[in-house]
Amino acid sequence: FPGYNNGYPNDPRLFPIYQKASDLDIPVVVHTGYTVTHAGPNSYAALMQQYPLYLEEVAATFPDLPIVMAHFANPWAEDAIQLMRKYDNVYADTAYGAFPFSWKVNALVW
Repeated sequence: FPGYNNGYPNDPRLFPIYQKASDLDIPVVVHTGYTVTHAGPNSYAALMQQYPLYLEEVAATFPDLPIVMAHFANPWAEDAIQLMRKYDNVYADTAYGAFPFSWKVNALVW
């Protein structure tokens, strides 16, 4: 799912898509965090739609659905780590951003 799409990833209207993906064992990749484009005058509100903890309800409702948080949820990597520790079906990719993130990856080694 792209970022800045005027919706939240825990929108119930998306649940049939999550269910179908779960049934087919297809992972869902959700854009989380910053992007290089601008969303206009409501850019802060649009950015907040990508906050990773909105995926918690999805992860709990669809425990067999692999969920990948794109960009390691930058700037909310700590929240992404929290979700990955709590839910076995939540992952993050490491296409992170312009600055080093090894300390965040090291935090995942438990």
